[in-house]
Amino acid sequence: MAAVTSSGVTLTTTQEYLATLKAGYLDIDSSWDLDSSTPDGMALQIWAEALGNLDELVTSVYNTLDPNSAVGLQLDRIGAISNIPRAVATYSTCTATFKGNPNAPVPAGTTIRNTLTDTLWATDGAITLGSDGTGTVGVTCTTSGAQTANVGELSSIYGSVPAGVTSVTNPVAASVGDAQEGDPDYRFRRNVAVATRSSNVIDALYSAVYLVTGVKQVKIYENTRTIVDGNGLMPKSIMLIVDGGADADILAAFASVKSPGCGDNSDRTDLDAYMVTGLTATPSGNPVTLSFFRPQLVTVYEDMSITSSTLSDSDKTTIKTQTVSYSLEGFTQTSGFIKRGFQIGESVTAGRLYTPANYVVAGAGMINSLYIGTNPGAVTALTVPIAYNQLAVINAENINITYE
Repeated sequence: MAAVTSSGVTLTTTQEYLATLKAGYLDIDSSWDLDSSTPDGMALQIWAEALGNLDELVTSVYNTLDPNSAVGLQLDRIGAISNIPRAVATYSTCTATFKGNPNAPVPAGTTIRNTLTDTLWATDGAITLGSDGTGTVGVTCTTSGAQTANVGELSSIYGSVPAGVTSVTNPVAASVGDAQEGDPDYRFRRNVAVATRSSNVIDALYSAVYLVTGVKQVKIYENTRTIVDGNGLMPKSIMLIVDGGADADILAAFASVKSPGCGDNSDRTDLDAYMVTGLTATPSGNPVTLSFFRPQLVTVYEDMSITSSTLSDSDKTTIKTQTVSYSLEGFTQTSGFIKRGFQIGESVTAGRLYTPANYVVAGAGMINSLYIGTNPGAVTALTVPIAYNQLAVINAENINITYE
């Protein structure tokens, strides 16, 4: 029978149970006919299968107690022990550029519309247009889930137009939101979040920010040296980069664990378009002004050629959907594949994108070529380099598939 030891759980297979039952019967009467075609042999097979199923159930129960193997409701229960619930659906985020009169204000919550899908997007914070009449700010879709926005689609101001503002557009594609948090992402976030009481500031900061509603990704860089490092981080500072979540909530989480005297790179001028600065407070109520950064979104285009006589246009849609899902969550269908999507600062390779496509193509055809790029007119690369503060964005509209 199944046994739980210091090494884990071991089970007895159906065939092992059958051999043991036959041996026990033959010890009673060695002339007993236990062939699988006889009534007695059939009965032993039924009992062996029932015992084997019970062992598998014991193994399943054992695995549900492990955060690294639990799934579904049991993973929710493990998360509840640490007061870390599964995240609801996340929201798509993007960067919008407003134009108008110099020094014109754009209030927080200004709503713009996707002229293709009619989804509404609200600015994450207030900005003032610069002396050149332009200003950039993060925007979040008001509808959860995988709401897309390709380059230039967020080009209409919805409702009241701020005085002095004449136009808006999005220079990059949106970072797509997702449905309710899947098991791999939830497991990863829970493992990070349990570091809340960590004495290490970096781990504690990861935990605090990942717990903020709507946060999809977090990246933290640290420069412990007394000179500017290769990424441009100021001496003795950390750089917090967050995709998703409300500005005020992230600033509050930052303030809850940041060490005194550690810089936040607010003096940098090369990333003004991605910097969020605001007044917040420590857990004890002491006011503090902090800065964090949004990732620079990089639109990735994909061009794929497939040889098949059976795949249809609907299969193209499925491949595109699987590719976008893979870019967000990794390949969750089976073991042996990366269980996380493309992260902030992680370059994109064509080799990884074969995985979701092959899952659909399978034995119905063959992928002849797969190229990627950042320019729709030149999709010829095998690797798209992503800088430390960038995040690759893959939308279904930017995937081209041809059958040969």
